[in-house]
Amino acid sequence: MKNQCFMVFLSTFAALGSPVMADLSPEHSRLMEQVAAATQDCVEAEFVGADCDHADALHAQATAAGICWEAESNPYYCSSASTVDASNGFPFDDDAVRLQFNQLPKEERVRMQDVMNGLGYYTAAFDGLYGPSTSRAIRETLQEISEQRSLSIDMSHRDGVKRGLQIILMQTSFR
Repeated sequence: MKNQCFMVFLSTFAALGSPVMADLSPEHSRLMEQVAAATQDCVEAEFVGADCDHADALHAQATAAGICWEAESNPYYCSSASTVDASNGFPFDDDAVRLQFNQLPKEERVRMQDVMNGLGYYTAAFDGLYGPSTSRAIRETLQEISEQRSLSIDMSHRDGVKRGLQIILMQTSFR
């Protein structure tokens, strides 16, 4: 834990001064600031105790949100070699969708879950979090919309994902 905490501390403070930080959603920027502060507390506590547990928990939350600490093409959002699934009739990269979904303001994420619920595809809590229920609902909602309107949907790259999520947000008529 000491090495992980110290490496997170160094990379977090390097990230906070970077111009790429502006690419993060406001929610994720705040999360990184919380990680930095908690990690500083961990360092001051000599890498033991509740401060380090808190820093580790925040780091796990940031990782779950798609924020990476390693330097990559965009050092703050993970870029993984994920597989694109086309079983719904269109390319769908769950990692790309998760990253774009998590960059939306929380109000829009919750509204999207509400819209998908109204269409009959989402039955979990309206919490704005991206999990298996949200992923499945996005796939099924877009599959129905693409079939009804003969739309070409590609959820395997950033611009296609943004377009797909906006299509869902624009739905006003429920079944």
